[in-house]
Amino acid sequence: MAKPPARSRRQSPTRSATTAAESPEPSADTVVSSALEGALLDVLQAVVGQATALLKGDGGGFYLADPGGRTLRCVVASGTPSTVLGTVLRYGEGAAGKVAETGQPVNVEDYRTWSGRSPQFERSAPFRAVVSVPTSLHGLLMGVLHVLRTGPGTPFAPEDVELLGIFANQAAVALENARLLEETNRRVRQLSILNELTRAALAASDLGSTAQALAENMSELVGADGCHLALWDEAEGLAVPTAASGILRGRYSQDPPRPGQITLTESCLRAGRPLPVEDCLDTPYLSPEIAATCPYRSMLGVPLIVGSRWMGAALLAYQERHVFEADEIALCQQAAGQVALALAKVQSFEAESQHRSELESLRRASLRLTSTLELRPVLEALLEEALHLVEAHDANLFFYEGGALTFGAALWGGAFQARPFS
Repeated sequence: MAKPPARSRRQSPTRSATTAAESPEPSADTVVSSALEGALLDVLQAVVGQATALLKGDGGGFYLADPGGRTLRCVVASGTPSTVLGTVLRYGEGAAGKVAETGQPVNVEDYRTWSGRSPQFERSAPFRAVVSVPTSLHGLLMGVLHVLRTGPGTPFAPEDVELLGIFANQAAVALENARLLEETNRRVRQLSILNELTRAALAASDLGSTAQALAENMSELVGADGCHLALWDEAEGLAVPTAASGILRGRYSQDPPRPGQITLTESCLRAGRPLPVEDCLDTPYLSPEIAATCPYRSMLGVPLIVGSRWMGAALLAYQERHVFEADEIALCQQAAGQVALALAKVQSFEAESQHRSELESLRRASLRLTSTLELRPVLEALLEEALHLVEAHDANLFFYEGGALTFGAALWGGAFQARPFS
């Protein structure tokens, strides 16, 4: 079991900050987080571009707020090195952090010599004058908008701070509308994927292809970097890697756990509930040996149970540290119910097919045995049907007589042989 990829933070190709109509200044290159998309991404890009043009700045950016974690994450960066994108600041850290902590604008004449600068910009400090203002709606902080200048002796005036504050409050309404639209679109996508899972459950007939399709749908459902499906072997008491999307696609089943190793599959089955693991290297639910080779940082193990029967588990995986929200876990549980039913159905179908095949083999063997009285054709018929019945490659038949075994017939190397295989 390993650690796959839907990153919560990615860097996308460089994009234009504003259109010519939005800014008379030459457009700066804007880097945006690909964790954002659609309407919200478009609005954030437009907000940063228009704010930069409004104050005649050289660049700008936007930090999304996480009030629960009291952190800010840079999701749009214009006029600064691309490494700024994805920077996470604590409340109180740097200009944006102080804005988030106090709710008041911050105007810095030269960030490189400012005592409150973030240690993350100690070496490069790619800008001088910075003005940062809160973007709030109904008293709730949504993020921090900032505009910067890179040239010496060009600080922002108090009127610039006031103007940017007014613009940020107006932008907050547009951001909230975009967020609501994104949430609606996300829910529609999730419902569509849940419907796909239902259809897969109804049409399931082949374990390999069905499991792979279910793994792909599960990872897409919550934007995970990968999903692993492991079936539970009750006889052996082991998790059997079956299918995976993401990094381990096509390779997951080649590295089964060893007896005695703790797997997330068994852990969540025994717990009877989803088990979120934020750090695979620091959890009691996974053997250190497995975690050491796991390409993922965070995983969510969701048990697959039909009635009282353990089917296995769906393991949602993230390459970067991921905090699992309650609604995300509930959605995975809902989808896991469909996955478990699909796997149970296909296993029952395959078991029934195998049973029919065995009965047909026995019927053919019976007919061939009674069709002749000669010994050799009878022995050859026994060997052929035995190979077909158990899907083996070689068969040898011996007679037990007078306390000793004597060779009767052999089928190996694709032909009947006059001696046993050795």
